[in-house]
Amino acid sequence: MGKIIFSFKCIILAFIFISQLMLSVNNTAYSQTTPEQAAEQWNLRQTEIEQLYQDGDLQGALNIAQEAVSLAETAFGSEALETISSLLLQAQIHAEMDQLEEANQIYQMTLEITVAAFGESDAATLSVLDSYGQFLNAIDPEMAEPILREVLRLTAKDDPQRAARMKSLGQNLQDMGRISEAEEILSDSLKAFKTLVGEKDAETLETLVRNDLQKIMGINETPIFCKVFQNHKSNVQYHVNHSERIDSIMEDLKKMPGLFLAGSAYRGIGIPDCIKNGNQAAESAFDFLNGKSHVSV
Repeated sequence: MGKIIFSFKCIILAFIFISQLMLSVNNTAYSQTTPEQAAEQWNLRQTEIEQLYQDGDLQGALNIAQEAVSLAETAFGSEALETISSLLLQAQIHAEMDQLEEANQIYQMTLEITVAAFGESDAATLSVLDSYGQFLNAIDPEMAEPILREVLRLTAKDDPQRAARMKSLGQNLQDMGRISEAEEILSDSLKAFKTLVGEKDAETLETLVRNDLQKIMGINETPIFCKVFQNHKSNVQYHVNHSERIDSIMEDLKKMPGLFLAGSAYRGIGIPDCIKNGNQAAESAFDFLNGKSHVSV
């Protein structure tokens, strides 16, 4: 743990020094603000940051996020969870703006604060390590690996978060091409999901499907998005005018060559219908790859 926290110590000290100079003006302004007033203003800033972020004004969101850190320190204290969450949000926005060094420095500083305030095994510290690992993994999976291994080491065996952290490490190893190691950890993560979270949990089901795709088809890539729909004690329920919707979808597909749809959501919920639908989609994909235009649902 010490290597993780202090690997960038010189950079962090320099950053803290500069930050203190920059924040001194804000701190002077907030010195006349009561904690209650600061807390109210901090809550308002969260809404402002979210709105600016959604509008794509990252610089505006960053400016308010920096202000929110000072307000949180005044309202709750420098080691409070609200201050830590404000720092993490600031780091996230820096990362979105490709200001990676600034983001890294804030993650490191936040980790030091959290360890000092709560200890290395506290849920708050592990949450910071989760965020830091995700940040590093997006930049360089090799840099993220020790962080992901450390947070897994510190997670109790009966903690439901252990399954998700095992999954993150497995995906990290996949990104580095270490497939055999990844398979082993992802298999263990699936067992952990079933034991700690439950077999019907959405993340458990996602992990199960991804493991099957890896074993059957050799697909290791992380999906862009994944959403689980559970139809309890029933098949898929079509809405009125379902056929008309499917016809409309087919027309739209003509504008998106190379996209093919299959499954019980489209042309029949039974297994034979799904097999027929899947075969049609596969044939359409084959024709497309061989230069023949075709649409299938």
